[in-house]
Amino acid sequence: MQPTPERQALDALSSLPPQARVVVDFDDTLWLTNSTQLYVDSVRPRWLAWVLFKLVALVFRGLPTRCAPWRDAATVACLTLCCPWAWWVWRRRAPQLVRRHTNQPLAQALAALPPQQALLVCSFGMAFLIRPLLAQMGPRWAKVPLVASSVWSNGRDRQRGKRAMLPPGWCDAVASPSGTQPPPPLAVVTDSLDDQDLLALARWPLWVKWRAARDVPLFRRGYLPLRYSHVLRHPNAGFVWRVVLVEEWVGLLLVFAPAVWQAPMLALALLWLVLSFWVIYEQGYAENDRVAVHLEHKLAAPAERERFEGAFHSGERWAWCWAACLGALAVALLHWVAEDAMQPWWGSLHAWLGERLPPTQGAWSAVGLWWVMGATWVAALVGMRLTYRAYNLVQPAARVWLYPVLQLWKTLPVALLVPLHPVGLVFVWAYALSRWFPYWIYRTGGNRTAFPELFLRTVLLVVGLLSFGQLWTADVVVQLQAAAMVAYMLRRARWEGRHVSKSFVLLRHADADYPSQSRLQ
Repeated sequence: MQPTPERQALDALSSLPPQARVVVDFDDTLWLTNSTQLYVDSVRPRWLAWVLFKLVALVFRGLPTRCAPWRDAATVACLTLCCPWAWWVWRRRAPQLVRRHTNQPLAQALAALPPQQALLVCSFGMAFLIRPLLAQMGPRWAKVPLVASSVWSNGRDRQRGKRAMLPPGWCDAVASPSGTQPPPPLAVVTDSLDDQDLLALARWPLWVKWRAARDVPLFRRGYLPLRYSHVLRHPNAGFVWRVVLVEEWVGLLLVFAPAVWQAPMLALALLWLVLSFWVIYEQGYAENDRVAVHLEHKLAAPAERERFEGAFHSGERWAWCWAACLGALAVALLHWVAEDAMQPWWGSLHAWLGERLPPTQGAWSAVGLWWVMGATWVAALVGMRLTYRAYNLVQPAARVWLYPVLQLWKTLPVALLVPLHPVGLVFVWAYALSRWFPYWIYRTGGNRTAFPELFLRTVLLVVGLLSFGQLWTADVVVQLQAAAMVAYMLRRARWEGRHVSKSFVLLRHADADYPSQSRLQ
């Protein structure tokens, strides 16, 4: 089936006979975008909408494929229940949205039909979202019947099709005293072949791809923490889960395992510190891409063009607000819940402040200590950001020496707040060195992806722990920490370890096949 040109479709609508009935789709037809996506993108605060959207997507990823038609309804229901003001804002913005997104040529052609001509709007979209928009499109559209889905019927309607949604008699034969009359002539205007059941019944099947129709890019406008890294810098790599949580947060839990054992709530404080750190660290990513365009004069490939464009509106001012808030929450939790897991000098500072601030020493010394700890963390973030800026602005050959410093910034600032055992320090250095070596290979023209980074990290960790003579006489918690770090790295490096072992096997076989060439003469 070939799409109908726009001009031809409008001419066909203007010449319909009076007895013809017209069914028009709403999303991407009468409305030049998707109303459901536009509603999801309009929910504020944006970060909460993004979190809820991702949670719904995560739930449906684990459900059978037959549940997929219910995903839009579940998303809208979750956002509306958690942000009930969103629907009120949607109704208030309806006039503005109508002026911006209405398909004016189609709306005018349909509004010019005779008043007695039957007209119906049918959509898989949500009726409570579409009805306020129709009411603002004009007197004729306010009276047009709407057949649309509800939150409870959306998935079922998508499975049944639009023909089952239409009122009785719209596309079926009509019984009369003299016999059965044929169904009235039907005109269907839609942009989607999902409405094939209606198009097959229509005398005027108008399948039109409107040039002015635009898709709604969800959560692309404004700033969202870690969106640049997750969507633009590392697409399809599960950045938040794979890097921020599995690698960085779990790594910090292992590095500071004795303190976490002493105060389990420290695990949540470490999570907030990791998020606070990465919100600023990804600004270095964006700056790196800006430098690539402006100073290194790199032309963005078509596949990377969106990433380079996103680098220019990554929202660093909002990033610092987010980092400060997350850091403040982490410091408050560390101070008031996990105080036993803090560095010893913070207790001394607390006592010193208590002596200098009588008689309300308990409250004011706690607030003063909270401010000092927060300022310490912000100063660490500023130091990291300045290091990343220096890394971005120096010549690429000199970046090799700043790269390991950036890796150490991921862990060592936390040691200003939480005690770091020497066994945890071994893991920190193994991490920094294993990240440095492949980067050095990349800067010298080698293939970075072929380097077994995790396997090297495991080897460095094991060698470092074996060379730490006090491990065998250390506390049981420290020994368990070392065992957990080794088990964690063995688990993550298992595939690289198999590849390295196969390389040794191939070399052994080659030695057996060519003994004369494998010996030194």
